[in-house]
Amino acid sequence: MLSGTGGRVGKEGEATDRLQILINICLQRVDTSDPAGQPWREADAWQHRWESLNDADLHRPTQTQSSTTGVRIPGLAGWDGMAEALGSALETPWLDHKHLKSLAVLIDGLGESGLPLEALQVAKRLLYEAEEALPSRATGVLAARHIHAYWTGEAGDRRLARTLTMALAEDCRSSLGADHPLTRLAHLRSAAWMLACSEIAAARRTFRALVEASSENNQITLLARWGGAVALSHVDAEEAADRIAQLLPALKLAYGTHHVLTYSAQMTQVMALHDAGHVIRALRLANPLIESATDNLGIDHPLTLRIRGYHAGLTRELNSRDSLELAEAAHRDCRRTLGDTHPDTLVVANVRAVVLSEYDPRAALALWQELVVHGTHVLGAAHQTSLVIAANLAVAVHELEGPAAARPRYEAVLETQSRILGQDHPDTLNTWNSLAVAVHELEGPAAARPRYEAVLETQSRILGQ
Repeated sequence: MLSGTGGRVGKEGEATDRLQILINICLQRVDTSDPAGQPWREADAWQHRWESLNDADLHRPTQTQSSTTGVRIPGLAGWDGMAEALGSALETPWLDHKHLKSLAVLIDGLGESGLPLEALQVAKRLLYEAEEALPSRATGVLAARHIHAYWTGEAGDRRLARTLTMALAEDCRSSLGADHPLTRLAHLRSAAWMLACSEIAAARRTFRALVEASSENNQITLLARWGGAVALSHVDAEEAADRIAQLLPALKLAYGTHHVLTYSAQMTQVMALHDAGHVIRALRLANPLIESATDNLGIDHPLTLRIRGYHAGLTRELNSRDSLELAEAAHRDCRRTLGDTHPDTLVVANVRAVVLSEYDPRAALALWQELVVHGTHVLGAAHQTSLVIAANLAVAVHELEGPAAARPRYEAVLETQSRILGQDHPDTLNTWNSLAVAVHELEGPAAARPRYEAVLETQSRILGQ
């Protein structure tokens, strides 16, 4: 409509003013509860989007545009804040032997150092020694199984972690009773692993059952309420953000305003608002959150660094040039504090690469190539963070070297995602779609159509129309 204004179709001045008038007229005819109007009620957000459009972008061939849809902007590579809650050594008090407790402390230290594969190896040793020293249904053995199952998932195999934890929940219930903390913790973690495997409905049912089984706001109940909100964000992100807001006073009462868990929950609220399309509202919560976390946890605390990385991704969506500076600063501080290969560094570096890809695609490609090596070495090729990075690298190769070079990369990532995350996981679907685009460009629409249809059918079934 306004492309004749020259240069940038949304350049500041008359073009934006004329569009504002049209939007105001349209908004007067739309009910305030209609979600279709929401993106246009936040003037700063749509004006940033509008003013970033170029005539060249509008006339780019459709297939080239489509290939960019594969770029993952996962914020924190799937992080939902629950790791701080579920990895807090809740089982250690139930270990019945001093040596077993020492191993559990060692496992926690390895986890905090960003060495999940090494933590899993020690967890296997812990389980072996517990089973050798204690009866099979002893509390100490059940606690050791908890630790082993948890680190199985943290090391990358979430589906196996779900299977182990669901079996553990049944054994805890039969040996310790339904109300025992280890039983409830097993159900809580089962729900978390279901969610990680995109079994959203089952996860929501399990979280809800935990909440309904207790009238107290104890630790497990609070975490179940939180998990239920995270699960809901896959279905109704706006409602999920509201539920987290309702939960925050209880978390602050239980843990304190400046506790890691409280900050993590606030971050999940920011992420839910972002997923609901409220970028401005998300930023308004994220800015003071970073300030508070920096003041109370420290600028180099892992959670502060992760929040800073996500914040850089948020600002990117407003086409702010500050986003690259923010991402580079967060990555630099991660490397200085945690090292180049720490999982948190990889997560923040991935955000930096996504932001960098808009300004220097070749430099972003080189960074992703480096991150793939680090991720494979530290986390293994099947870990979700490694898979997100590998998928982003495939898209960068697609953009710079063409679909023929990218296709085998998509296929390799898709095979691992399907096996580890499941065929219905959003990451798997994203890669599946990117592969369909590559096939479209290489072999034409007839070859690509059944792939697009399969992706659409699965998305409709899992995510809803």
